[in-house]
Amino acid sequence: MEAQTIQRRTFTQDDTLQGSNRDHAGLELLRRAMAEQRECHAILQNYCKDGTLFWNELYVSPVRDIAGQVVNFVGIQKDITERKRAEEEHDRFFTLSLDMLCVTGFDGYFKRLNPAWEKVLWREEELQAKPFIEFVHPDDRAATLAEMSKLAGGIDTFAFENRYRCADGSYKWLWWNSTACLEENIIYAVAHDVTERKQAEQELRRSHRQTINILESITDAFFAVDHQFRFTYLNQEAEKLLRQQRESLIGERLWDKFPETAGSTFYVEYHKALSEQVPVKFEEFYPPLDAWFAVHAYPTADGLAVYFTGITERKRTENLLRHRLGLQEALAQVSRLFVSTGDTDLNLILQVLGKAVAANRAYIFQFQENSTKVDNSCEWCDEGTQPQIDNLQNQDTALFPWLMSQLVSKQTIQISDVETLPTLAGVEKAILQAQSIRSLLIVPIKFDNGELFGFIGFDDTEKCRQWSAEDARVLRVIAEMISSHFARRQAEKALRESEARYRRIVETTTEGVWVLDAQDNTNFVNPQMAQMLGYTVGEMLGQPFLSFVDESSRASAQHYLEKRRQGIEERHDLKLCRKDHSELWALISANPIFDAAGQYAGALKMITDITERKVAEVALQYQSERERLMGQVQTRIRQSLNLNAILNTTVAEVRQFLATERVLIYRFEPNWSGVVEVESVDERYTQLLGTVISDPCLATTYVEQYKQGRVRTVEDLATSNLQQCHIDLLSQFQVKANLVVPILQGENLWGLLIAHHCCAPRRWQPLEIDLLKSLAIQVGIAIQQSEPYQQVQLLNTQLEGQIEERTSELQESLNFAQVLKRITERVRESLDEGQILQTAVQEVASVFKVDYCFAALYNSERTTASISYEYTQASLGSALGQITPMADAPAVYEKLLAGQHFAVCESGRYQLF
Repeated sequence: MEAQTIQRRTFTQDDTLQGSNRDHAGLELLRRAMAEQRECHAILQNYCKDGTLFWNELYVSPVRDIAGQVVNFVGIQKDITERKRAEEEHDRFFTLSLDMLCVTGFDGYFKRLNPAWEKVLWREEELQAKPFIEFVHPDDRAATLAEMSKLAGGIDTFAFENRYRCADGSYKWLWWNSTACLEENIIYAVAHDVTERKQAEQELRRSHRQTINILESITDAFFAVDHQFRFTYLNQEAEKLLRQQRESLIGERLWDKFPETAGSTFYVEYHKALSEQVPVKFEEFYPPLDAWFAVHAYPTADGLAVYFTGITERKRTENLLRHRLGLQEALAQVSRLFVSTGDTDLNLILQVLGKAVAANRAYIFQFQENSTKVDNSCEWCDEGTQPQIDNLQNQDTALFPWLMSQLVSKQTIQISDVETLPTLAGVEKAILQAQSIRSLLIVPIKFDNGELFGFIGFDDTEKCRQWSAEDARVLRVIAEMISSHFARRQAEKALRESEARYRRIVETTTEGVWVLDAQDNTNFVNPQMAQMLGYTVGEMLGQPFLSFVDESSRASAQHYLEKRRQGIEERHDLKLCRKDHSELWALISANPIFDAAGQYAGALKMITDITERKVAEVALQYQSERERLMGQVQTRIRQSLNLNAILNTTVAEVRQFLATERVLIYRFEPNWSGVVEVESVDERYTQLLGTVISDPCLATTYVEQYKQGRVRTVEDLATSNLQQCHIDLLSQFQVKANLVVPILQGENLWGLLIAHHCCAPRRWQPLEIDLLKSLAIQVGIAIQQSEPYQQVQLLNTQLEGQIEERTSELQESLNFAQVLKRITERVRESLDEGQILQTAVQEVASVFKVDYCFAALYNSERTTASISYEYTQASLGSALGQITPMADAPAVYEKLLAGQHFAVCESGRYQLF
């Protein structure tokens, strides 16, 4: 074993324990085992003959002869000094580190914390006394538990942030990097106090903060494919595990995007699930991602649904412990550099990383000019390695097609031996050999949108090298940090520029600017806004926003304000009210404002006066709708003579056009009472269809005026000058305002076209009055045209009834003739009187569709009648054989004996026998 020696020796005493400072406890354990002649295992502090201290792991077993007697002992000892020293170094690093290091169990409790925690939060024993989730801010607990779930699935945590409660009740922002040791059921984590940085960022974003919550409840990675194995959906966890943006995968075939899966277990099992329509589960390793996955795949109607988690084993051996500790220390140091609010020293970061992985050179390349050029922007070299940064400036990326394709398509480029590069990489191979590079590890640096920023890498100029997964993981983490660093710098720069532009716009814009506080009161308006409404700035400050909104629009305005509280931006039209009570139509662009704590702090509104445009639009819309409605009514009158259909459609469309609650047509009777002929009414209000209305005020006051073509408008029934009897009648129908237009037939008053506004008073516009007058004329034309049609319809109905009655009579005669024919045929077929009479009874019952029919025979004296043959329904029973004296029914038998028929039609039962 590396850094260890194993010795096998035979001894009869404790001669392996040397030195003056012997391990007496271990010695006693060994002596007791030898005395009891049994096996023993001990880890002992020991000394070599030259007095050098070493740690010895000892296994001792007795050796017996044929008789079973112990003749000696055999011992195997292993020098574990290097392992013990590594553990001691780990403990010293853990204790002395300025970073907040901790070991946490999956049971939710801290197992070990270094002293740095007490400086920031609590003492170690206080933090270990409770589940750590109790110290997390309530708003961050769900995210924290989600990160724990990822760690339990073998996914490391990078740059996770949450808030922890301090001893004084305040909260600190912590920035985490964590990795899980699933074999030991623990988590190693390093945290940094980034409260100052968060406060600086929050202050910078104070005026433009937006909250975007992207929730995905599925903690497992998931993707779906169709029957051709084209991706149809991926969740965020799948993006992370597959290391691909969903935009680059949706619509693409699985086998095209991940060609290495062809012929693998993935390929076989997915095809099995889809072809046999059975669920499958399996575990498989995917070399390009250097990862293991546990997969559950289920067939669906649309294809295949795949749930998977990363289960890559992180087998740590003793010979990798020092390397991993070095990487963790380097990562912690780099993390501190990145979370600082000042400029980050990338050269120092490369130095820390290069030394940690024992590379000869570490570097960052940055793309320029839409990735057509590339510069070696930062470099670190160990002593004895020739720098290359000056030779690698403004390089044409077209010269490196293989490298560029690898950077675009892969997460990590690992070249263990430059000599093994493919033929397509000939140019790259020559350049690398010219720099004496034997092996290299490269990771692309990409922004969240997939844009390639550059790449970071390590070179080994001394030997070919198999880079470890841990090396690649750390490099990917650093690449993500660099990406986040530059993205944050770009965002901060854009935010500062936006702030400056905003200040200039507010000061110079011709639009109104209106800022509300959390209670929707005016916090700020610019002079242009106050001028639009006819106020001074001082008169508007502190006043509720709704006090400047037209009464008809306040419900909508309140709805818009609620949407601001929900974080929704939008543009909408709204009717405002000027100081002189005139209307101002405004186009409002509204944005919510949230404070640093994420609480709603108000809204910013940009106001544009669109009153002239709105007035023109309304007039144009009314004119267009009027023409459309008139055209439809005229078309229906020409194409149809069905008056009822014409009138019903007319009132429905008029109600929709006027946006009112009821439109009806009232037809007069000769005595000037009348009936509601057709109606269209909102379901919230009383239906009047078919209602007969007798209004004495109408006959005495308004009929003559209507005959002269008078139009009557009532804008507010409560303040109108109508007679009280008419007000009472309209109030009964829930009317608040109405518009009445007469329908004339020449000089005769046929009826009225009426619009009722029931929810509130209403000011009727000239365009609306003109529309109803025009429609009343068209309705009069329709009524006049329909009268001949209605007369013809009545005659047709009467004629159809007569034809139907005559047809029925003819059918009955035909049926009877057929019965007589069948009876006659039976008589000819047989001379049996009984068969003939029974046939006659059944045929008569069938043709007349009766429940009972019989034939009775007289006795020779004609004094009795006996039922000899019958047809009966089962529910009536049988009267066969019943004898009735004819004297008991003289009215019946006198007619029958005289050769006449007897008929009776009564409800209920009639007893003939």
